[in-house]
Amino acid sequence: MTTRYFVLSVLVPILGIIATSATGSPPPEPQDSTTLGANQLEKDLKNLQAAAEAGDAEAQFDLGFFYCSGDGSPDECSKALKWYHMAAEQGHPMAQNNLGNMYAYGKGTPKDEKSALKWYRMSADQGVAEAQFNLAYMFDEGLGVPEDNAEAIKWYLKAAKQNDTDAQYNLGITYDLGDGVPVDKNAALEWFLKAASLGHADAQYNLGITYDQGDGVPVDKNAALKWYRKAASMGHAEAQFNLGVSYDQGDGVPVDKNAALKWYRKAASLGHADAQYNLGITYDQGDGVPVDKKAAIEWFRKSASLGFADAQFVLGTKYELGDGVEKDRTTAIQWFIKAAEQGDPSHQEYLAITYDLAPWGQSNKSEAAKWYRKCAEQRDADCQYFLGLAYLNGDGVPKSKDDAKTWFAKSAQQGNKLAQSELAGL
Repeated sequence: MTTRYFVLSVLVPILGIIATSATGSPPPEPQDSTTLGANQLEKDLKNLQAAAEAGDAEAQFDLGFFYCSGDGSPDECSKALKWYHMAAEQGHPMAQNNLGNMYAYGKGTPKDEKSALKWYRMSADQGVAEAQFNLAYMFDEGLGVPEDNAEAIKWYLKAAKQNDTDAQYNLGITYDLGDGVPVDKNAALEWFLKAASLGHADAQYNLGITYDQGDGVPVDKNAALKWYRKAASMGHAEAQFNLGVSYDQGDGVPVDKNAALKWYRKAASLGHADAQYNLGITYDQGDGVPVDKKAAIEWFRKSASLGFADAQFVLGTKYELGDGVEKDRTTAIQWFIKAAEQGDPSHQEYLAITYDLAPWGQSNKSEAAKWYRKCAEQRDADCQYFLGLAYLNGDGVPKSKDDAKTWFAKSAQQGNKLAQSELAGL
């Protein structure tokens, strides 16, 4: 029977999203007709446009922000770019930052990282935390400029001191991974705590991992659960999943299948493939719930469609056996192939054996040998033995005693008794 798949997910990598923000007094957002009529909105926009055309930088910025927060069409973005440019050229710091965003993302203009860097720097020099973060990220990733860890850290620190939580979080990652600096778990913890205390969900989650795994601190399951809960309450799918695992396994808390199911469901609804798979197992085995094969298949399918190899493999077995679905060997093979293509040697071996022994009919020795080889190259002793047999017998590959010896030897070195016996007889 397939065992439950439990994974405490790894640290979240450096954020790849460049923050967009706006200050000042943007025009009122369109409201329901019962609170703001179209005529009033049109009047407000005309007044704002008149001020912007008269050279008021704040009005130009506000008009740019209005268009930027519209439907995102090329025409609207082009209008936003125009007004941001006018405000930015007058030194408006937030217009400079947001103009950088337009160039960074290619909104209303071709993507231009060097121009984005220019405007971020001008805004950052005026003390805008968001621009300081964005500039740091450009140096961190080498976008529009050669990668420069020292410059990245310099600007992250400036933003972090202004309580920019993304900057605090990325500093935590930098010190945790030793990205351009020596690994410093204490510094990482300090920055994660700063960001987490201000509500940064990724930082809260990483603190959960830190205490769960004892990474630079003593293992503390209570602290881990505390931070997982905070992140989970903000919709962090990995934290929700890990809470589900904790309650499922009784790791730091009493076993509580209902709580596990609750958190798995929350994570699964956010597209978390591991959680979807675990829900499939829960319903398939009736673990704290009545057995429900239909629900199990539904969750396995959702997880498999997201590329989760274990779910793909289990779904293949369901079609192979007709367990919860109509038996369909063609569909079973398709799912086995999808799982095997992701590189897990156990899935590759199962597919190879299926082709080799042909429990459903005619064998396919060449496909069997192909998958035995993929598995064997990952140092799987059983696959090395089976590949040796294929060469010994000429099954799906040219017959070769030398190649057979090679693979039998590799398998034998790992303690495979059958390979040792074959090797002794050659």
